[in-house]
Amino acid sequence: MAYGDWERAKRRAQEAIEAYHRSPTDPKLAEEAIGACLGYRMAPAFLELVPVIEQHLASDPKMVCLLAGACDLVGHIQDTERLLLTALQVQDDYETRELLADCLLRQDRPDEAAPYLQ
Repeated sequence: MAYGDWERAKRRAQEAIEAYHRSPTDPKLAEEAIGACLGYRMAPAFLELVPVIEQHLASDPKMVCLLAGACDLVGHIQDTERLLLTALQVQDDYETRELLADCLLRQDRPDEAAPYLQ
């Protein structure tokens, strides 16, 4: 990617983040901000968004799972686990239980993972 293209893309990503901050309860804007951060490998910006999104959208299990998956992509497995537990508190479903079990297994915690697979 040419440097000028990268600069424009980074600017668009920053605009997506700023748009989310203006409407922090909008899940669509949160999703766009997460995508922008991950798409342009802006891990520090993403990690700053995590607590804001979690604070404002913790009652949306789909968004919390998306956020957990993004945390997993940037290597923050403890945040992944915490967020998946939050999502389960809002809506206990098989898919989220399976994601949490996988997260626990990757941390070599099979005894804790087992109940989520039953």
